[in-house]
Amino acid sequence: MRRYLEPYNIAAPVDYLIPILQHGCGIDIARDVNTAVAAQQFSNDIIAPMASEGKTSNMEWIQAARDIFTEVVKVFQKQTPEEWRFIDVLEACIDESNLRRVLSLSRTGRSRLNGVLGNSKQARVFCSTCKQRRESSGPLASAMLHTRNISLREWAFGPESVAVLQHHEEYSDALRGFERWIFGRAVKLAIAAGTPRTRRPRSSWTRFATDRLRII
Repeated sequence: MRRYLEPYNIAAPVDYLIPILQHGCGIDIARDVNTAVAAQQFSNDIIAPMASEGKTSNMEWIQAARDIFTEVVKVFQKQTPEEWRFIDVLEACIDESNLRRVLSLSRTGRSRLNGVLGNSKQARVFCSTCKQRRESSGPLASAMLHTRNISLREWAFGPESVAVLQHHEEYSDALRGFERWIFGRAVKLAIAAGTPRTRRPRSSWTRFATDRLRII
């Protein structure tokens, strides 16, 4: 896969945000998904990403699954702040016993166990949904165990650098949702970096260039 910016003489570091490819890097999910709001947005993009494209009618169940996934992320945020990994959350959700053990660690999680997951059949359906996500996102999550992973927050507020959200059609199932989350997160951080309290010099403002954008 060609590195798009290789022919240009760019002084700033260039990161290709596609951990599945050898030249790519990943995202340090735990450092960027470090609040309850960020956990909910991450879940919305990762669980049933096709729903965000209006390609499903079962939104009530999908939202319930996203809420459960969010609570699992929040437990990891509290138990191992900024040290958990994407694959840890996926593995916690695909096995019912693991899921119940993790959710029992929070008050809201215990409420989920007594509510939507109180029925064993519903718990199995949720785990089945997560297994499907594990099968598609597994290569991506596994790749980030071995790649150099960057923080989008540090990219937005740190020294000048270039991030390329590179798509590869062969891995579209794995990247679906992940690409949307990265782009949305990057835009929000760029806006935050330009607010009066945090505004940076005009020369260091964030700029976006898009080519065949399909993720929003």
